[in-house]
Formats: sequence, structure tokens, C-alpha cells
Amino acid sequence: MSTPSRPWRADDGNLSVYFVSLTLGMIVVLGMVVDLGGYIRAQQHADAVAQEAARTGAQQIDGGFAIPGYGVRLDPDAAKAATDAYLAGSGLEGSSEVAENTITVETRATYEPIFLSVIAISDLPVTGRAKTRVTRVFRGEEV
Repeated sequence: MSTPSRPWRADDGNLSVYFVSLTLGMIVVLGMVVDLGGYIRAQQHADAVAQEAARTGAQQIDGGFAIPGYGVRLDPDAAKAATDAYLAGSGLEGSSEVAENTITVETRATYEPIFLSVIAISDLPVTGRAKTRVTRVFRGEEV
């Protein structure tokens, strides 16, 4: 008895190489999606912490000036202390500046990639920035 011949023997293994290449490509794309999403989430967190720290500082109004109705102005020492305390509690590094009725906050952090670290992309810097101005508004107009 003779064994059946296989006319397409030259194609043996081609599907395996294609499947392995496709799988590796999909893993790379998945890694980029995961790490890009993580980086964007870390950026949003840094921005949110900066915004909340600025709001916390903006609540430190000079009561001796505001209560009699003279207007609103920040207590600069209390605003700086409140902003720095919020930053310290957030776990992010940052700095704040109080000038007139404006508070500027900058935060700094790093994102550690999960998949991109395999190809030697390590910690990515993340920054957040927020600026808050304290004003008095009466009947829809700033006074």
C-alpha cells in the first residue's frame, strides 16, 4: 500500500509563524493601550489634586476684611498652609504660590508603566497645574 502524498507540503508551519507574529503584535498593542490609559489616568489625578489643593487654599479668606463687607481677600499665610497641607496629604509632590487673591498649585508624580517597562521605558513624569482666583460677585458681576 502506498501512503497518500501531500501536494501542499511546502506550506507546513506558515500558519504557526503568522499566528505567533499576530499574537506578539496584539500583545504590544494591548500593552500600549494599558500603559497609555494608566498615564492619562495619572495625569488626570495630578490635575485633580492640584485643583483641589487650590480650592482648599482659596477658602482661607481674611474674615476681618470680608465680614464687614469690604470685599474678599485671601489670608496668604493660611492659604499657603492649607494648600501645602492638602498636597502633603495627597501623596504627591507639589508646590504652591499665593499672590494677591490668586493661588497657583503645581503637582509632580511619576507613572510606572506595566508593559512598556519591558522595552526599557521606565518612569514617566506626570505634572498637574491649577490656578484659582478669589473674587466677590454681586448680581452676576465681579465687584
